[in-house]
Amino acid sequence: SMCPGSYSDDEKKVLFIISYLSGNARDWARVILENEAHPYRNDFAAFKKALDTLYLDRNLKHQARDKLSHLKQTKSAATYSVEFQQIIAPLNLNDNAKHLLFYLGLKDTIKDALATVGEEETFYPLVDQVIAIDQRQHQRRMEEKKSSPAKPHETPKSGGKKPAAQTQ
Repeated sequence: SMCPGSYSDDEKKVLFIISYLSGNARDWARVILENEAHPYRNDFAAFKKALDTLYLDRNLKHQARDKLSHLKQTKSAATYSVEFQQIIAPLNLNDNAKHLLFYLGLKDTIKDALATVGEEETFYPLVDQVIAIDQRQHQRRMEEKKSSPAKPHETPKSGGKKPAAQTQ
């Protein structure tokens, strides 16, 4: 789709994809390269389906669901957001599901703030809102640390007595 003039027909698309294959996948596609009459050579959809059948990770969605069920925000909201979006990519979730699942994994402090200000109704605005809240909370914690008076090191009180000299 980025270069429709360069890859205007199925054969060009298939050959382009093959040029990036390596290992077993390249060995499988060699027949397509060598035989101009091969049925996959001029049928990109059939070529893609055959390639997916051979090499697509059939457990990808299951693995994503498993990872998602254990995902909780333990670091910044931005880090959580990136991790969340990487995991959900193969799941084809609708906006409501993304919103709900994202919310469930948030830290309680973020959920408390959302309860106060009201949460965004859709996924991407919620992500932006959560990141802004998390960054502001972090900034406040840093301000509090700076404004807290440092406790001076306590020196042991000797009561005015000098330690006794040790005799040998």
